[in-house]
Amino acid sequence: MGNGNFMHLPDRSAPRTLARLAATGSAACLLIAGLAVPASAASADTVVVTCEATSSSTINPPLDAKQGSDEAESVNFSGTGKITCRDSSGKIVAEGDSQFSGKIADDECTGEAKQGSENFTVKWSDGTVSTASLSDLKEENTQGSGMLTIKGVTDASSTKFPSYNVEIKGTSKGEGCGTATGESKATQNVTVTFTEPASR
Repeated sequence: MGNGNFMHLPDRSAPRTLARLAATGSAACLLIAGLAVPASAASADTVVVTCEATSSSTINPPLDAKQGSDEAESVNFSGTGKITCRDSSGKIVAEGDSQFSGKIADDECTGEAKQGSENFTVKWSDGTVSTASLSDLKEENTQGSGMLTIKGVTDASSTKFPSYNVEIKGTSKGEGCGTATGESKATQNVTVTFTEPASR
C-alpha cells in the first residue's frame, strides 16, 4: 500500500496496515473497555492512553506490479503486530498482539491512498480484547513509503477501551514498487492513542 497498520496495522513503517500496513500494516499494522490500566488525564473528563506498535503486512494484489506507471489500484492488506502502552513514567500498563486487515480502493506507490478502511483486533495480555472498524484511513507515499493516519472508534463490545476514540499514526515502509513483482509487503511503526469521549 503503500499500507496499513496497527500494528498499521502491507515493508513500510505505520499502517501502510495494520496496515497499508499495513498495516502495516499495519499494523496495522497497524488495539482496546473500561479503563483497567493507569492512564494520564488529558483533561478533567478525558482519559488518554498512548501506545507504540510495530507490524508487518502483505498486499494483494501486489501494488504497481509490472507496470511502473504508478496508476491508482485497488488492493487488500492484512498483517500482525505488537503493541505496548505506557503511563507517563514509562511503566508498561498494557501490551498485546494485534491483527488487522483492510482495503484501499485507490492506492499508489507515489501519491495519496484514497477510500481506505481497516478492521483490527488486539488481544491484550490480561485476556481482554479490543476491536474496531476504522473507515478514516489516509496515507501519503513516495515509492511505497510514507505517513499513515487511521482514525475511528473502538467497538462498544470491546473488553478494553470500549467506544474509545482511536488514532493510529506513524510510518509505513513498502518494498517493490515499480518492479516486476510489485509491492507485496510493508512494515509499520506507529503511535496508537485511545481517548475516552468527554461526554462520558
